[in-house]
Amino acid sequence: MNKQTLSILALSLTLFVSSCRKLDVQAPEVAATAAAVPTAAAKWSSVTNWSASKQTDFTLHYGKIQDSTITASVASKGLVLVYQKTSGAVNSLPFEQTGASTKAWYYQVSEGTIMISCDAYGTDQKLANDESYAYFVLSQDKVKELTAQGFNTAELMNLSYEKASSLIK
Repeated sequence: MNKQTLSILALSLTLFVSSCRKLDVQAPEVAATAAAVPTAAAKWSSVTNWSASKQTDFTLHYGKIQDSTITASVASKGLVLVYQKTSGAVNSLPFEQTGASTKAWYYQVSEGTIMISCDAYGTDQKLANDESYAYFVLSQDKVKELTAQGFNTAELMNLSYEKASSLIK
């Protein structure tokens, strides 16, 4: 029994001596800036390539925005914030537009592409075609920086266009 106690004590002492201390400092990570994607804000533009697919209760409208700054890394680990301007009102996607008909606006991001979609319900299932879109492309590093400032992903996705413009530079 004494041999086990002595062995455990020796092992504990070894771990204690070699373990990290408060004063130990880890070297900072060096970011690969050559491959970093800059934060980018696109100018307001229209989607001209809308397609539509009639479903049982609604019409699905969808169009694409092509952008080479949306890399595979941005699509998987970064964030793209999309805004729609129609009749002077600016909304962050996703959102629901109500009125004579209900339109659910949302988007998906893949490498090089933002797919904007609208599920249109009700009597008027056509798009007004007066919508324009702007978006911010955030690299993984920019998302980490904003998270360190206290923003979570849901809060970032709900930023107003004005707040995003001033916050994301």
